[in-house]
Amino acid sequence: MLLSLLNLAFEEKISYNAKALLKILFPLSSVVDLPAGRQGASLLILIMYFAYVIKSIKTGECYKGITDNLDRRVGEHNSDRNKSTKGKGPWTLIYSEKCYDRAEARQREKYIKSGFGRELIKNL
Repeated sequence: MLLSLLNLAFEEKISYNAKALLKILFPLSSVVDLPAGRQGASLLILIMYFAYVIKSIKTGECYKGITDNLDRRVGEHNSDRNKSTKGKGPWTLIYSEKCYDRAEARQREKYIKSGFGRELIKNL
């Protein structure tokens, strides 16, 4: 149902009120109005988040975090742009989990950092 609504929004087949409803349902996403000549068209951009675990090849240490762009974030860790992981790389991604918003990703990160989460990571 929701996917059908999103497709209709993209194809310009829903009203302005329906687009406003999408903005309410997805506050962390954005409904982008396109330039002149394409009025009425909009594009819904959903921002996905990830809870992830990377492991240092050098030290064997694990780092847990969240991001909205997994490739960019692992690259930042490997280029020593993160204070917590600087000088301990290279890092490799050992676990990631897709989440639909930042709050869910933060909740998963907290779980991964808990005792049960550490056991999960140890078994990878």
